[in-house]
Amino acid sequence: MANKQTAVDKLYIHLLGIVSFDSEQLRNMYEESFKQAKQMHKEQIENAFDAGYFNHEVLFYDNAEEYYNETYGK
Repeated sequence: MANKQTAVDKLYIHLLGIVSFDSEQLRNMYEESFKQAKQMHKEQIENAFDAGYFNHEVLFYDNAEEYYNETYGK
């Protein structure tokens, strides 16, 4: 199975093309921010999977968009 690009990956690459880094410190802050965002995104996906798979929580929602809005806000 091929790796898919996440929204976080796309944003990281997009911003690399338009952001200029005046220092190594700024570049490191950028990298660390995206590392944290990627970890958060992974945890959200895992939690959603677990909720649906183990608890059948997703069954209480009419669709994925409703689940997303209730869980993460609009």
